[in-house]
Amino acid sequence: MEFSDFGKKLTSESGILVLMDDLGKPLPEGVRPYPLGGGNPARIPAVEAAWRGEMERIMASDEFENLLARYDSPQGRLSFIDAVANLFNTRYGWNLTRDNIAITNGSQSAMFYIFNLFAGKTGDEKRKILFPLMPEY
Repeated sequence: MEFSDFGKKLTSESGILVLMDDLGKPLPEGVRPYPLGGGNPARIPAVEAAWRGEMERIMASDEFENLLARYDSPQGRLSFIDAVANLFNTRYGWNLTRDNIAITNGSQSAMFYIFNLFAGKTGDEKRKILFPLMPEY
């Protein structure tokens, strides 16, 4: 299959793909796993208990069906975005609204959106973003 130039770039080998491929392979026998990298979150019992409690609350209410069958706005769940803005406003004294908040499904996606939003071909100009050091994600 012939990919576009963008498709070739998107599907070419990268550090994160190599890392994630390595993380998906079984460890040698007797080696204890420490899932602290490659996107795997550390397992923190108190955090897991909080997530479980919230999931049980959702499952016991009509919110479960809403999660499955009711789309949010294109920006996401507005009540959640408002809560994030309120958290930053309260904690840091900022003056944010939902228009200042972008929720993505991870840092890689966020960087992809930001870089493609502000860099690249713009009319006759080709804009670049230069970072002295940039992590993979």
